[in-house]
Order: sequence, then C-alpha cells, then structure tokens
Amino acid sequence: MAPDEAAHSTSSSYHFVHLAPEEIERLPPDELLQACLEYRNLLLAIMGVLMSRSTRRAAYEETTG
Repeated sequence: MAPDEAAHSTSSSYHFVHLAPEEIERLPPDELLQACLEYRNLLLAIMGVLMSRSTRRAAYEETTG
C-alpha cells in the first residue's frame, strides 16, 4: 500500500475524532454512536502500540539479564 493510500484510508476512517466536545454534544444518536466507536478504535490502537512496546522491553530485559 502506498503512503498516500494509507493516509487516505486512515483519514476516511475517523470522521468524528476531530470534533470539539460541543460539536459532539449536538450529534444525533446514530452519529454519536459512530463517534464513540471511532474513539474506542483509536484508544485500542494506542493501547496496542503501548503494550507491544512494553512487551518488547520485557522480552529484551529477560534476554539480557
């Protein structure tokens, strides 16, 4: 996948994350649900990065002593 394709697929996945809290308050229920799902997916991605980093660090520390 080309870098511009990856950027496009990422930007098209998150429509509501950039909204201010005041704008999120005014969303209709179906869009509010979509916004919540986008935030959840973003947090899961961040957690995955952090957990893989700590897992690699722990594995490195086990092998080095």
